[in-house]
Amino acid sequence: MHNMNRTDNNTSLTSQQRSFYNTLAQFYETIDELETSKFDMTGKPKGKEGELNNLAPRDEFEYFDAAHAGVTLGSLNDQRREGSCTDTVVVTGSIEHHCHRSVLVANSNYFKAMFTSSMKEEHEGRVEIKEVESDVVSALLDFSYTGRLHITKGNAQSLLEAAALLQFDKVLEPCYTFMERNMDSYNCLGMNNVAESIGCQHLQETSKMFSLKNFADVAKGEEVVLLEKDDLVRYLSSDNLNARREEVVFLVGMRWLKHDLGNRRQYIHEVLSTVRFRFIRPNFLLDHVDTDDLVQNSSKCESMVEEFKRYHMLHLDWHDFAPNPQYKPRRCLASEVVVIVGGGERGGKQMWKNSDRVIAYNPVTKTSVKLLSLPSRPVMPSVVALRNDIYITGGKVDDVISNEVWKFESKVNLWMKMAPMKHRRYAHGSGVLDATIYVVGSKEDEYKSAQGEGSEESSVLRTVEKYDSYINRWEDSAPLAKPVSSAAVIGYKRRLYVIGGNGSCKLIQRFTPRSNQWDIVESSMVSNRCAPAVVLGGLIYVLGGGSRRVVVYDPETEKVSRVADMKFRRGFHGGAVVEGKIYVTGGVATGDTAAHDTIECYDPKTDTWSISGKMIGPLSMHGCVSICR
Repeated sequence: MHNMNRTDNNTSLTSQQRSFYNTLAQFYETIDELETSKFDMTGKPKGKEGELNNLAPRDEFEYFDAAHAGVTLGSLNDQRREGSCTDTVVVTGSIEHHCHRSVLVANSNYFKAMFTSSMKEEHEGRVEIKEVESDVVSALLDFSYTGRLHITKGNAQSLLEAAALLQFDKVLEPCYTFMERNMDSYNCLGMNNVAESIGCQHLQETSKMFSLKNFADVAKGEEVVLLEKDDLVRYLSSDNLNARREEVVFLVGMRWLKHDLGNRRQYIHEVLSTVRFRFIRPNFLLDHVDTDDLVQNSSKCESMVEEFKRYHMLHLDWHDFAPNPQYKPRRCLASEVVVIVGGGERGGKQMWKNSDRVIAYNPVTKTSVKLLSLPSRPVMPSVVALRNDIYITGGKVDDVISNEVWKFESKVNLWMKMAPMKHRRYAHGSGVLDATIYVVGSKEDEYKSAQGEGSEESSVLRTVEKYDSYINRWEDSAPLAKPVSSAAVIGYKRRLYVIGGNGSCKLIQRFTPRSNQWDIVESSMVSNRCAPAVVLGGLIYVLGGGSRRVVVYDPETEKVSRVADMKFRRGFHGGAVVEGKIYVTGGVATGDTAAHDTIECYDPKTDTWSISGKMIGPLSMHGCVSICR
């Protein structure tokens, strides 16, 4: 403590000097009291920790008040509400909102651009907003000053639209998150429209997925009839549309048309073309679709309905119409899968082992499911799909060439024995044409070949027979122009094509049932044995055959060309088409090598092959078809 009242014995002070020293002493006493109350015995400052940093004697210290920004913004908000000390006015209708430009600029890129450019509002101090309601602007301004936003089911959409328009970016995410959590079957289409209009991709994708997944319930609401034509067609065309029954899609399309018939009548064919009539029950097709006045008054719609009446009544094979999306199942009903049937298993130096497994591979999900095993284990049979069932013919069973025929009923996962072929066959081919199965050629019994009866050509068969699935009966058909075995066989547009094979590997043999005639196209580019053929995009692809080559035959121009090679050499492999792509399964590079376990995929859009997945194990000499399940 400083003691300024004492005086030296030899010094005499005047009354004026004594008064000055007394005042100075009181000042130091006050300073001592302040320092004692501010610090405890440890020398640390009292009060809230961090209020004053580095107060100990130093050259400088930093003071931080955490509440300062909030207090300042709160003060500005009070000024806004009182209409004092503001520098701009936001006008909505008859309502004036007094604001601070600096606050608007800090929260909105819209106002930032306005007040930092040469726009007239920069100088006038008055901004008129006509596109947004006053209460919505007020909510955005409240958020700018307080950081709080009250979102309800009633104002979420308006807030989102206004935030997008006025570029209050911090408001967008809480608004569309709130809307996602409150999405239902009655508002999802509207949300999708809003999201699209403001460019909110996340909300747009979420609402579209919700609409497709819950379309059976969405269809009951009022929003569906308010859709624009292109939006309706986009929904109804989607493979992911979950309508539960395809009849719902037809009813929704007709309801939309009749909601504004005068303006929408012109779109009837485009709208009804989205309906997968293959999956509509025949009685509904006859009683509700065929009798509708709008359908009857449209020649295009009448022709379309007649096609599907014929399809249902004649039980035609949907594979013949595969490029038409109306024959493709929606994923809620079924998926196209590659079915791998039987075959020979061998990996590394293991011995060959015949398989009775039947595996369904889904290329979209890349998953495999076991179906009911084969009733026997034939070697080199032929496998083909008719309608949505699988037929396996012939092959060798216990070293005996077979004429047995088995049918896999996909609906019930059951194998049924059908009428046997007239001839025993193996290493033969089969194809479907006009709902009829044709089996072509074969190797003859190895015992006859061992006796030296004829050349290589005489060791294969010219015989052809056809199967009528309606009456379960086989009949002889016109024989091949040249005997063949292990050829690529495919039916397409009322012609059967037999391409390459042992004995006639440079030939394309074509059969026309109407004339009951075979004719031949020769091509040096055709050189395949033990290779499958598939149809995609109006072209016939012959896949490998002891090589990586992929040869394409155009039935319209009769030209043969090449596309990209497969990644591996393959023979005795399988091939099928699913959703516009070719899938090749297993096979061997040469007769004494281990089998492949890979599945390759060809995309015609990019002319490229890629590995799609793997089979359960290495496999060759198997059947491979596509069905829906």
